[in-house]
Amino acid sequence: MRKLKLTEACQQRFIKALSKTGSVTNAAALAGTSRTRVYELRNRDPGFAAAWEDAEEVAADRLEDEARRRAVEGVPEPLVSGGKLVAVRRGLHQGDANESGGGTGLRCRHVSLASRARSR
Repeated sequence: MRKLKLTEACQQRFIKALSKTGSVTNAAALAGTSRTRVYELRNRDPGFAAAWEDAEEVAADRLEDEARRRAVEGVPEPLVSGGKLVAVRRGLHQGDANESGGGTGLRCRHVSLASRARSR
């Protein structure tokens, strides 16, 4: 089996990219290496494996933060009439919560807080 050679700088670029993107494929490309090489290194190097796990947690936190932001603030929705943009409004992101009660539950919290604010 050939010896793995992934420089410290390349490893750091990969970990940084993984924490930002959450994607092993994208992080490997940004670091200038391959998915195969980083997975092999993760299997052989406990320190690299621990850094990888930390980076995945950071990426997951970023996703959760964005889901909350979209559920609370909504997302821009273009309003088009006659093929022309007439306005942009902020609406709830359909991927975060829907009328059937699925999703993160953040929409329900947002609506509850808004209702309380109006009743004061």
